[in-house]
Amino acid sequence: MSANPKLKEGIAAAKRAVAADNEGDLPMALACYKEAAQALIDGIGNDSTSKYTNYINQYVVRAEDIEVELAKRDSSATAAASAYSHNSRAEAEAAAAAETLRLEQEAAAAAE
Repeated sequence: MSANPKLKEGIAAAKRAVAADNEGDLPMALACYKEAAQALIDGIGNDSTSKYTNYINQYVVRAEDIEVELAKRDSSATAAASAYSHNSRAEAEAAAAAETLRLEQEAAAAAE
């Protein structure tokens, strides 16, 4: 590992990113991939021939892929929450109507 502290920071962030990605923790992986790319960019400076350039590109691409995946999950979760809310409201209304009917039937039976 290089003595450059920014490169060390980037490598450490990349290891955290890969671990989080493998565990399925996409929000953490996203943050770590971004951190890794930025630290490596800072670490290599203007050296576009650095061996880290390919890693930077890979981390940026993976971060973009994760952002797309998280956006899909968010839109799916929003749609599911909306459907659940609608279904829950309809179920609550049906339950209230059934309870009202039951009470009316009990009252009619008691009046007989």
